[in-house]
Amino acid sequence: MGKSESQYLTQREYEIDLEEYRTLRSEIMHRIQMQFQVIAAEVVLVGAAVPFIPTLLESQRFGMFLVAAPVYLGLGWLYFEQDTWIAQAATYLNSEVRSKLAKALVKEDAIEQGAENAAGPLGRILRWEDFRNEMLFKRTSGVVFLAMMLFFRLVLAAGAGSAAMYAFVYFSSLNPSTRQPWQWVDTVLFGFDSLLAIIVILTAIRTVYQYSRIRVKVEV
Repeated sequence: MGKSESQYLTQREYEIDLEEYRTLRSEIMHRIQMQFQVIAAEVVLVGAAVPFIPTLLESQRFGMFLVAAPVYLGLGWLYFEQDTWIAQAATYLNSEVRSKLAKALVKEDAIEQGAENAAGPLGRILRWEDFRNEMLFKRTSGVVFLAMMLFFRLVLAAGAGSAAMYAFVYFSSLNPSTRQPWQWVDTVLFGFDSLLAIIVILTAIRTVYQYSRIRVKVEV
């Protein structure tokens, strides 16, 4: 025999791998739902804050923009953190679970005759990530689309926090009619908010990197 029986999945191992696949897919769907909830929460908070903006401008309490910004930036980070987890789970499913399930498809007699190799059974199952990588990372149009979607999602997830920071800078420093000196607390809050904004951007970039790493290296 070309390979020992121990190199093939037992029925129990096969069932465990299938259950792991189903569990992770279910968790991925849960994370996607959480992303929608995060965006919904941000929209609600923005809607709740808008009526207070005229009051803040009239009283010139511009520092409140910096108090609100971390809430929106934190939601933006939470949104992209779910994306990172999804990408990591997809990588594991594609490189580990998929390869194990592919082994279950290999026929011993075909192996003995040299009729199949790792690319054979692997290429026939769970090919979504292969298709997605081909569409997004190996075509110029896919890369452009991915960049546009990343920008759109950054605006969606972190736009409110960034807008709040800009509003503070504009009304406290750029607009001559409302210009006023920064207090030390304003400087601290602005620095903290800027750090959060950088973290959100880096998390978004890390998400794209994680998706680009979904590759298969399998030997059956």
